[in-house]
Amino acid sequence: MQNPTTYSYVYLRIQPFFSSYTLQAEKSHQSLQFLLYLSDPSHQLLHSTVTQGIPGKWLDLWDTYPWVEDLTVEALRVGVEVLGQEYISGRMGWTPDKEESSEESGSEEGSSEEEG
Repeated sequence: MQNPTTYSYVYLRIQPFFSSYTLQAEKSHQSLQFLLYLSDPSHQLLHSTVTQGIPGKWLDLWDTYPWVEDLTVEALRVGVEVLGQEYISGRMGWTPDKEESSEESGSEEGSSEEEG
């Protein structure tokens, strides 16, 4: 017996951006990160994540050292994997809706207050 094939159109947006932080009296550090946004309109699923930061000073080394590209690709790969897992769990119904989880947490809080 063969399982039917299901097709679903999903859209993936990858938006690069720079973030910065300062540690105590040091100068500001800049990192390249990517905002990943996955949308499945037919199932009304939206997922997003932000990748690990890549030191901005490494970008000047991109043409000289291939490991910079490799690490950038790795950061994107992990981010896409996270989105993929979130998408699958959403499609399978393993992750509760925000409304359901807030109602459940509210009822749990109420029951613990009644017990105490």
